[in-house]
Amino acid sequence: MENKAKALEIENLNLRSTLELKQFLNLDTIACEVKFSDIKDDDTLYLSKGSDDGIRLNQVVVYNGNMIGKITKLDKNCSEVTLLTSKDSKVGVIINNEYLCILRGNSNGTFSVKNYNTDIDINGNNSFEIKTSGVSDIIPKDIMIGNYYLKNKEQFKQTKELIFEPTYKYANIRIVLVVKGVK
Repeated sequence: MENKAKALEIENLNLRSTLELKQFLNLDTIACEVKFSDIKDDDTLYLSKGSDDGIRLNQVVVYNGNMIGKITKLDKNCSEVTLLTSKDSKVGVIINNEYLCILRGNSNGTFSVKNYNTDIDINGNNSFEIKTSGVSDIIPKDIMIGNYYLKNKEQFKQTKELIFEPTYKYANIRIVLVVKGVK
């Protein structure tokens, strides 16, 4: 009984935090409950709202202020989110307001950016702020994906790939915001 009360308390705090965040984001959003997740095989979340609630394909999904995926399948009463960690995920991003890149999922709980077009300077900086680039017309510009740190500089020098692991656990996410547009 004590564990259930603690779990409800944590869920309540997360819900309050999400709803408070919604007020401060410069985005028009819909709050959705996560029905269940299929992280092991598909890197997918399933949401409690669908087209009848104003959800549309390719809308960005945000958790704790950061993009975690986008709507890829839709029904009247539910929707499917492909997470950034999925091998099917590709998003145009800008790193440290300087480097345009494509963020790709690795299907192992990580996502990465391969340094194809330019040399990303890692000598003076281990910190990388990642936002959507807005290069495509599908995903709006400047939606935060997060701040990440490069753990292994030597690996980057060999592979020219920045590999990041989200700081949150997808299985623990209960409420997300779906971005309808920019305010």
